[in-house]
Formats: sequence, C-alpha cells, structure tokens
Amino acid sequence: MQNSPNILSNPSINCANDIEVDSPHDTIVYHAYDTDNVFHPDTFLDSEEIRKPLKCKSNNSVMRASTEHTIVSELTFFLGHLYNVLSMILSKKEVAMTRIFCDFRDSVSDNFIDKRSVIGGSVGEGIYDPEDDIDVLFILKWIDTTFEIPKTVLPGAGCILIVDTNTAYPGYVYLKVHSGLEFELISKCVKRERSTLYLSSHLFKLNLFEEAHICKHNCSDESECALSLTYALGPCQANELLASFPRKNNRWLPEDLVFTIKESVLLVPEGYPDSPDCEILWQLTFVLASKVIVRSFSHVQLLTYVLLKIYIKQKLAKDFSTTNVVSLSYVIKTVMFWVMEESTESWASSNFLANFLSCFNKLAYCISAGNMPDFFIPEVNIIEKNETILDLKSEIKEWIPTEKDLWSTVLKQYCFHLDDYSLANKESNFIL
Repeated sequence: MQNSPNILSNPSINCANDIEVDSPHDTIVYHAYDTDNVFHPDTFLDSEEIRKPLKCKSNNSVMRASTEHTIVSELTFFLGHLYNVLSMILSKKEVAMTRIFCDFRDSVSDNFIDKRSVIGGSVGEGIYDPEDDIDVLFILKWIDTTFEIPKTVLPGAGCILIVDTNTAYPGYVYLKVHSGLEFELISKCVKRERSTLYLSSHLFKLNLFEEAHICKHNCSDESECALSLTYALGPCQANELLASFPRKNNRWLPEDLVFTIKESVLLVPEGYPDSPDCEILWQLTFVLASKVIVRSFSHVQLLTYVLLKIYIKQKLAKDFSTTNVVSLSYVIKTVMFWVMEESTESWASSNFLANFLSCFNKLAYCISAGNMPDFFIPEVNIIEKNETILDLKSEIKEWIPTEKDLWSTVLKQYCFHLDDYSLANKESNFIL
C-alpha cells in the first residue's frame, strides 16, 4: 500500500494529551527487546519513576496477560484513544484536500461539450485509500431527462427523454424518447414496446461497452486498483420520485441539503433482473446524493463510517478470502444514514465506540433479516440480490467487535509493513 500513514513511525504523534486511565493504579509493562516500537514508555502511568525493562527469558517466552481490558489499556497508553489515532491518520485537512482536488478535477471535466465526468465513491467523499476502486461517472450532457412533456422543442436542444415512473419495480423507470432520433446513439438504442419508443438500457450498454467497462491494473506490488467507468443520464429533478423524502423524523438533514439531494438523482442502464421489461428499465442511482450527505458528516461520523468499512472488509478477507463485494460501500453508508436518522445519541468523540456499535448492530440486524431498505426509497431492498452479503447471515453475528478487535483493525490497515504473524506479535508485545 503506497502513501499510507504509518502510525508506528510517526514522530509527530503526541500521545500524552490523549491518556485516560480508569484507575490510578494501572501500570504498563513493556517488552525489553521490542526496539521497533517507538512508543515505549519510560514511566509508570501514575508516577514519574523510571521503569526498568523486563529481561527476556532465554527461550524468548514470556508471561502474557489474558484480559482484553489490559490490552486495550496498554494500546490506549501507547497510542492514545482509538478516535484520536484515527483522526491523526485521516485528518480533517487531508479529507478537505482530497475533496478540493476532486472538485477541481470535476470542474475541469465540465468543459467538455458532450459529457462531464464526476468522481464518486470513497475518493469523491474525501477518503483516499490506494486499495479502493476509483469510480468515475460519465454524464451525457446532450441528453435531457424530464418528467413532463415539453410544450416546444427548440432546434439543437439535443435529446429529450420523458421519465415514466409507472413501473412495478420501485427504484426503476422507463425512458420514453421524445426527441433526438437523429443522434446515432439514440437511434441504435431505441426499442418499440406497446406502441411507444423507449430507450433500451441493454442496447445502451452494448453500444458504450468499450468505454463503460472496468479496467484493472496493478497499482503496486501489494494491491490491485480498479478504475470503474459508468455512463449515466441526468441529473433529474426527482421531486416525484422522492415524494416521501425527507421523512418527518429526518430533521438531521437541512433543507438546502435535501434540495441538493433531489437534484442529484441519476439514471444508469441497469434493468430489474426478474422483469420481462428488463431491457428497457433504467435504475435510479443515488451515488451523487449519498456523496453529498457523506460530505456533510462531522469528522466523528466520517471516521465511524471509515472504521466500519475497514472492519467489514478485513472480516470478509479473513473468512471469505475476498473484499470484492458489490455495493459494499453503499450498504455501509445506508446503515449510517438510518442510524443517524433513528438515533438520538450525540455524535461526540466520547461516544465514538458506542455509535460504531450502533451502526454495526444495525448492519447485522438488516443482514440477518435479509432486508436493508434504501434510505431514499425505503420500498427498495438494496441487498435483495446481493448474494455475498446475504451469505453473511450466520457469520455477521460472530463478528461483533470488541475494542481490541477495532484496535487490531486499525493497526492492520495502517501498519502496512506488518503481516498477520508479526501483527499478532506486535499486539502481544503491548502486554509483555
């Protein structure tokens, strides 16, 4: 992993201000020969007395403490509280700089005549990780989507598509061709059904297949980076589609943010798999809308989202040997949105672990029930067809994390020079 911060070799980290001790009698015993750990303490927690290192036994075996409380206390002493450590790794400044870069890049791409591209996914939200896919949306500017038939069509107006929401599948619409048959792409993708001309999502994908695909290449020796290119139409004003949004208890979203969300709905060429009209249905996507909400997160909320995503990915890698799960980030974001709407708990840093567990428990409940309502259209179950996530029904109950598990997650993610064996030893050395 390139350009990732290494919290074990960062001399600027000051842990002294982050120490909290439940008992004044807690002491730290450290390993004498662990010279790689730059956070070796020189004193007791409750005194200025210099502590003499413990001598190793000749067979390099030492007594180990067995309680998780001891492990967590020592990790907290060495590194500071978990939230503070994450704040050092993913600082507000770093998030802001990533967002500024993405916004600048998007604004430059808007100068193209026929389309504009927008960076979505974690990078667009300000969370950069070399192992994450980079999602790029190409939005065709010359195709206009509207819910009402225009009274007049001016010359050179481009293609106009009428959004028809009269479908049996929430989250999917038809696109009726009102004008634009003179364009080659439109003429190739038109399909007549029930005496009406529809734009076929299936033919649309086939005609743009060479560009709208997933390119994979090795970004480094340790990770594979994927660049995902997707064509979309819109954005369309979705007041009719989101008639029930926001809900009455959805007061955590300000009015200007709700307005932006309703202006950020896109249409992607994906039909409902079990429908006879699969080839002419288009799926609503809230990629831009969810990006807007994540960017409104406080830093505590953002780090909760990051930690939950990393924790689930590491569990998937360990138990299923994969992290390539379709829509995993969107599923985790949806869980965050629901918890933020339903919970009355404060999102202060002091509640970081409690709120993290609330989000995890919500995720586990939805997966166990096999139903996770979409935040924008609750009638849609976003994991209904996601076999990998549905397969977690039994495992997710065993993944309930302790604070020690979360420390292990952070260390393994950001101390990239440690393999599983050395990581286990590194954790052990905190209590030797």
